[in-house]
Amino acid sequence: MTACRSILTSLILLMAGPATGQIVVVASQQGARLTRIEGEAVAGSFTVPASPAVVAADGRGRLYASHPDGRSISMIEPDGTVHRLPVQAQAFGLAVEPDGSRLYVGDWSGNRVLCLSPATGAVEGTIPVGPDPAALVLGEPGRLYVAEREGRSVGVIDTRTQRRVADLPVGDGPFALAYDPSLARLYVANVRSNDVTVIDTAGGGC
Repeated sequence: MTACRSILTSLILLMAGPATGQIVVVASQQGARLTRIEGEAVAGSFTVPASPAVVAADGRGRLYASHPDGRSISMIEPDGTVHRLPVQAQAFGLAVEPDGSRLYVGDWSGNRVLCLSPATGAVEGTIPVGPDPAALVLGEPGRLYVAEREGRSVGVIDTRTQRRVADLPVGDGPFALAYDPSLARLYVANVRSNDVTVIDTAGGGC
C-alpha cells in the first residue's frame, strides 16, 4: 500500500445523492474520524478505526469507510452507531447501491471486487478485475465502473451477473471516478498522466 498512500491526502470528500439530501463527508486519516456536513452545519462526527481511506453513502443515510490496513469496513448508521465489517481483503474503493442492498469493495492487493451484504458482511460474489482497483462508482442501472490503476483502464462490471464485461482505455494511473447520470458521462482522474478522461457511457466513446 506504499504507492497508494503517497497519493492519499488527510481529507477525503464525498458528495451524497439527493435521496438523503446533499451532504459532504470529511474523513480524517490521522484523526480516524468521519465528519458529516449538511448544508453549512456539522451534522455529526464519528470515531472509526485507524486510517479510513474511502467513504461511500447509501440512500438511507448510512455511511461506509474502508480501512485497507485493518482489512475492514466501518458502517455508520444515521444515529451514529458504528459497526465493523471484517473483510478478507485489502478493502479500498467502495460503492453501495442506493437502497443499501449491496456493498461493492475493491480489494487493492487481490485484484478483485467483492460484493457484500451490508447487513451481515457476507460475501455474495467475487469478480476478478485489473490490477490495483482504486475507485468504484455505480453508473447506469446494472453497471459498476472500476478504476484499475496499474491497468490504464476502467473495468465495467455487470452487477446483475457479477461479471466484468468490458474495459475502457484511459490515461496513466486512473485513481478516482465520478459519474454524471444526467449526461451519462464517466469522469476518470489519471494521476500519472495528470489528465481527466471523459467517457460517454451511453455511446461508448470518450
